[in-house]
Amino acid sequence: MGSLTTSPAEQLIHFGKKLNSASIGKDALIELLQKVEKSLQQIPDAQPETLDTVKGALIKQSVLRHKDKAIFQAFFDLLANLKERDPLIFSCAHDLLQSIAKYKIFLLMLDLDDEKDFLITLFKTLFEATTDFNFNTIYGDVLEVLHGVLCESEEEYAEVLDSMLQPLLSPHKRYFLDVLDKDEVVESELQGDYHELIYEVFVTCPEILLPIIPRLQGELQVDDEATRLAAVALVGRLLRIPDMHVELSYRRLYVEFLKRFVDRQPAVRLAMLDWAQDFLNECFDACHAEIFTPIQARLLDPEERIRIRACALLCEVHITSPEIVPLVCLKAVSERLRDKRLSVRTAVLQQLANVFRAHCIQYVGSKRIPQDGGEGLEWIPGKILRCCGDPELRHSAVEPILAFHLFPAKLSVDVRMKIWALTYAHADQWTDKSLQYLLRAKSRLQQELATYLELRSEIREAARSKKREDSNLASQLAERLQALAASFQDPSKAIEQLKKMHDLKDELIFSSLQRLLDPANDTQTLLNEREEILKRISSSTAQDRGLFEFMKLLVTKAALVFFSCQHVRAGLKLIRGGLDKVSTQATKVLLEATLTLLKNIARSFPALFATSMTDLHLILK
Repeated sequence: MGSLTTSPAEQLIHFGKKLNSASIGKDALIELLQKVEKSLQQIPDAQPETLDTVKGALIKQSVLRHKDKAIFQAFFDLLANLKERDPLIFSCAHDLLQSIAKYKIFLLMLDLDDEKDFLITLFKTLFEATTDFNFNTIYGDVLEVLHGVLCESEEEYAEVLDSMLQPLLSPHKRYFLDVLDKDEVVESELQGDYHELIYEVFVTCPEILLPIIPRLQGELQVDDEATRLAAVALVGRLLRIPDMHVELSYRRLYVEFLKRFVDRQPAVRLAMLDWAQDFLNECFDACHAEIFTPIQARLLDPEERIRIRACALLCEVHITSPEIVPLVCLKAVSERLRDKRLSVRTAVLQQLANVFRAHCIQYVGSKRIPQDGGEGLEWIPGKILRCCGDPELRHSAVEPILAFHLFPAKLSVDVRMKIWALTYAHADQWTDKSLQYLLRAKSRLQQELATYLELRSEIREAARSKKREDSNLASQLAERLQALAASFQDPSKAIEQLKKMHDLKDELIFSSLQRLLDPANDTQTLLNEREEILKRISSSTAQDRGLFEFMKLLVTKAALVFFSCQHVRAGLKLIRGGLDKVSTQATKVLLEATLTLLKNIARSFPALFATSMTDLHLILK
């Protein structure tokens, strides 16, 4: 059958029958495939019915597993001509490339035993054949061919990936340079995600991006805030790649990146702090210690939210990795307890308590106890105590922190008391005065609450005996409520809540309040009474959140949770044990601090020693 007298479709059917021959030789097979390719070019649109014979022949093992396996190499040899500048040679090679892309001929390679080798050769051939003069012409067809085989391949080969990425060093690095240049228009579906593309390329072959580092460094300095934020996000991700050490390999980029800690826009500075926390938790090394300097500087940032974020960062990183955060940074955080903004002071108070509680977890359920000389963080409770001098913190924040947030719930009273003694060993006169103030205030509130509860009983007794309301009792009630309200930051609001409390009908609430004042109760009993009160308040006044929060603060102020009779016994026990090894200087300091602490407790709550008289007598002997 002559090709000049038949249509391209008929020729394809004829060639397909010949391809089915099992005895066809290499040269004949190559010649036949070239004729198939020429016929395919003459068919303007895909006509599946004309391709069935050819497709069936091509997918047969007799073709795919031809003894020379040279058929695909022949394609590669022809495709290599894409780099030729001769118009005729280039045109033939380009026509072949377009046909391969259109009919997905190279998908047949994926069924061969040497799939990996063929894929590597394919990528190498096409990348080497792509030059500056033909890039715009063949780019779409090359992409179509490579995309097709990658999507259909069921295997992932590192060597194939290397062959994909290595050619990007030249000449295709210009794509990255163009997308970083805002004055140039780059028409690409990837343009909006070029930072993601840069990251993915960098993970596999970082040297590819050497030419674009100066441009990326420039993005960190441009006026547009969104661009700087995007650059911060990208460089931050690059720095977090394990074992890549971008901060060492690209020092100028890293230095410019760290300057974003002092960026003029708060959003960028916040983004840097967010990055820093992730970086310190995941990638910290001794060489990264310099990062703490700009972080610490943000503790003095003009923006309130950034100061709070910097404090949280240092404290939270210390909780997870205490060995990497310098002590000077934590002490700098504690200085923000004197911040001009209440929100900052409140946040720092809670963060420092979290740090100390995490530090104390090591003593829970183990035989390990703090050393007599301390372990480095005993100054934190002292800093919290000194907040009693802050009018905005002392009434509502300090006592809840000391009672419920400073120590792990399961930490023994013996260990707690030793920690308090160590705190006192490192305390100054202001810490000592703060504790004395706190204990006096608590004692005064207990006395006023006891007087009120006694008066309330008289009022109820008078009501039960159906006596006429005594105006004197009403006057006394007003005085008692006024005296109780003085222990709160806003006495006028406290009066309103105390009146609501007085009107409560649940007598068990007031019985629990009475037991809360008993100095013989241990810490757990006090906590149980507190929970009982709050549970009953919640059920009695479900809609009145204000009263619940007020009662929550009232019972915290009234209960001797952080210094109960148990703490006194633990302190006396600590002294007795220390007398046997008083030869060490650390022990002497600890004993003196314990005695000073117990003396302060005795001044305000002498009744707490009633259950410890035996221990006291033994010490005096």
